[in-house]
Amino acid sequence: DTIEITVVDDNSAPSVDAGADQEVTLSQGASLDGTVSDDGLPDDTLTTFWSKDSGPGTVSFGDANATDTTATFTHAGTYVLELVADDGALQSSDAVTIIVTDATPLEVAVFGVATSVSTVESYADTQDEDVDGYAISADGSTITLSGNTWKRLPVAATLTATTRMRVTVHATTVGEIQAVGVDDDDDFSDATTSFQFDGSDSWGDADQRFHQEDGGERTLDLPIGALFTGQITGIVLINDDDDAKAAVMTVSDIVIYEPGGRSIRIQVAQDGEVQTTTIEATQDGDAVYSEEATEHLIEDLDESLDAVLDIIAGVIAGFAG
Repeated sequence: DTIEITVVDDNSAPSVDAGADQEVTLSQGASLDGTVSDDGLPDDTLTTFWSKDSGPGTVSFGDANATDTTATFTHAGTYVLELVADDGALQSSDAVTIIVTDATPLEVAVFGVATSVSTVESYADTQDEDVDGYAISADGSTITLSGNTWKRLPVAATLTATTRMRVTVHATTVGEIQAVGVDDDDDFSDATTSFQFDGSDSWGDADQRFHQEDGGERTLDLPIGALFTGQITGIVLINDDDDAKAAVMTVSDIVIYEPGGRSIRIQVAQDGEVQTTTIEATQDGDAVYSEEATEHLIEDLDESLDAVLDIIAGVIAGFAG
């Protein structure tokens, strides 16, 4: 008699653990601690490799085939990295989430609370062609956007009809559309929640009352509550320049607030003439600032304006008292 013996390859897929989720800074990068085990079947070979599953930028691995390695990132955001093990017949994988923040956060004031924005997100993915086209100043007060750049600062706040947003803007190189605003649904086509302040083109339904194509630096006091009320999920910064991709703008000292205290409206005399433009100086804590001065009157004044505003501040403080 003949006896046939069949040997069954009882191979099991490798076991993979990509390690614990992490939060790291952009300059720091991530140390990946993967663990892989296998039964040695079918032929005692095992290969491993890391890859990016999702995330806003490029990931570089110290050794993509090592279970324990490093990862560096081109810019901040949330990344999912996958570790795969392959024994020649079967594969297994596991994923780890890495939250990458900017080393220097952008400082924003929201209703009197200092808020550090550590992540600058792409806004309107197809529009944000220069993913790395931004930089934050060392003191965290200013963000500079360059090229064709659409960014979103994840900031949560509830706006009322009277809420305002004060911001200093400067289009150092004028592009097509340069604007600031808020977002509640990640829909960039809804321009009705933004103010365009510079640029050669007019952006659809965006509020145009501050739009001047001249590249000047201005501090704008925007009645953002007149455009949107309710919960926002971010502040949006638009530096659009599809053709030349050469636009540069800076945005600094962002403050979302509810008006308080007293205000006084004045007309300014210069060179013996009274300018028809009026500005409003008001007290926001200890600050005195211009409000809705859409013309460049303030920029054109000489240093004596500081003394005028100091007097106004005293008057307002007297009213408040």
